[in-house]
Amino acid sequence: MKNEFIEGKNYAPTNLGQVCVLGLGKTGEVAANYFCQMLGNRVESVHVYAGEKKEFAMRAADKLLEAGATVSFDDDEVNTHYELCICSPGISVQSDLYVTAKKNCDEVISEIEFAWRESNNTAKWVAITGTNGKTTTTSLLSDMLKHAGKHVACVGNIGNVALEAVAGDFRKSIYNRTHIYVVEVSSYQLELTKMFAPDIAILLNITPDHIDWHGSFKAYSDAKLKIFEKAKTAVVNVDDPTTKSAIPHIKSKVKDLIENKRDRENIIVEYGGEKHVILPIEEMKLVGEHNCVNARAAASASVVLGLSDRQIAETLKNFKSLEHRLEECGIIAGVKIYNDSKATNVEAVIVAIDSFEEKHAIFLLGGRDKNTDLDKLVKYSNDKLKGVVCYGESADRFFDAFYNYSNKRDEFIVKKAKDMKSAFYMAMEAAYPGDYIVLSPACSSFDEFENFEDRGNVFKSVVNSIK
Repeated sequence: MKNEFIEGKNYAPTNLGQVCVLGLGKTGEVAANYFCQMLGNRVESVHVYAGEKKEFAMRAADKLLEAGATVSFDDDEVNTHYELCICSPGISVQSDLYVTAKKNCDEVISEIEFAWRESNNTAKWVAITGTNGKTTTTSLLSDMLKHAGKHVACVGNIGNVALEAVAGDFRKSIYNRTHIYVVEVSSYQLELTKMFAPDIAILLNITPDHIDWHGSFKAYSDAKLKIFEKAKTAVVNVDDPTTKSAIPHIKSKVKDLIENKRDRENIIVEYGGEKHVILPIEEMKLVGEHNCVNARAAASASVVLGLSDRQIAETLKNFKSLEHRLEECGIIAGVKIYNDSKATNVEAVIVAIDSFEEKHAIFLLGGRDKNTDLDKLVKYSNDKLKGVVCYGESADRFFDAFYNYSNKRDEFIVKKAKDMKSAFYMAMEAAYPGDYIVLSPACSSFDEFENFEDRGNVFKSVVNSIK
C-alpha cells in the first residue's frame, strides 16, 4: 500500500498476501480485478465470495477465473484465513458472511479505505456523507473544482468506484494525475474504515435509514461520524439537529470546523475569519432549502481548497438538479412535473415538499414498502401539499395512513392507484394550472422497476408521451 508515512495518509506494508473480496457487484469486481493484476507480486491469492448467482456476477466471475482468482457462489461463511478482506457495501455487518470474515481475516475494510491507502500521496481527498443530498453535493463540488482547472475524480457511492480511479492514476504522468478525489461515502463504506483521513469531511444531515444493515440508529449515526475520525477540516450543517448535537464530538477530532448556517438570501461561507458572500440564492438554478445546504457545503470545501468566490458562484449559477433528484421534466396544461425518484425514504420526501409552494403540489407516493413510520410524513403533507396519490405495493398502507388522519383538511386529496403510471394520470385529473406533480415515492422501486433510475426514466417517458 503506501510505502512512506505522510501525516494523514498512512502506511501499509507492500505485500498484501492472501486476500478475499465479499460480494461481486461493481465494487467487488473492481477490487478483485485490482488484486488479480498483482498476483505473484504483492498478492499471493484472491478469493471472491460472490453471493447469489446473478447474471452480472456470473459474467464477472468468468473473467476473474481467467485472471487467476477463485470464485465461489452462495457461501454463507468465510472459514479460511486471509491477510486482507475487502467487504462490498451490499454485505451487512449483521450477516454471517461478514461476521465470519471478521473472525478469520487479519483486516476487514471497505473499498474506500483501501483506495485511500493506495492513492498517490499528493492528492487531496474530500469526503461527503449524509442521509440525503450527498450525491448532489458531490457532483456540485466536482463541477466547481473542474471549473477552476483541477484534475478531479468524482467517485464513491455516486457510482464510480474509487479504486478504479486510483488504479487509473498509476498509468498517467505525474502532471495528469488526480489533484482531488471528491468522494461520496455511504454509512456502509464508513463503517469499515480505519485510517481513512480525508483532508475535508462534509456531513449534511443524519436521519433514520439503513437500520436493517447497521442494527440500530445509533450504529448508523456512529458510522456517519467516522468520517471525522482522522479528518483535518470538517464542514457541518448545524441546522440539522442530529449533526448539531455531534459538534462537540467533531471538534475533538478535527483541526478546523466550518459550521454551515441557513441564510434566507445568500449562500455564505465563514472560514478563516472571513465571510464569503458567494451569491444570492435566487440566482441558483437549484431549488429548495435542502439544495442551499448542499450549495453551502460544496462552497465551503471550495473555499478551503483555494477557489475564488467568483469561481464558486459561476458554478452555482449554472448547476441544474441531477437526474431523478427534483428534476423538472415538463409542463402539461400549466402543471409543472418533477421527477424525484431518488427520494426513497420519508425524510427525503419531506425535504422535497419544502421545495414547492404550499398546497399546490400533488405527490406520487409508492413502491415497495420500507415499513417506516408514516406519522411525520402524513402530518407534514397535510399541512403543506394539495394532495397525494398512493400506488404500488405500499398503496394500501399509505392510503389508509393519509385517509384516516384525524385532522386532515377537507380539501386535501387522497387517491389510490395500482401503479405509477395510473397514479400520474390521477394526479393530472386533480391538478390545475399553477400546480405541481412530483414523483417522490418514499419507497424503493423494486415492485415495478429495476432501480430508482429505471423508475424515474419510465416516469419521464410517460410525461413525454402526453406533453
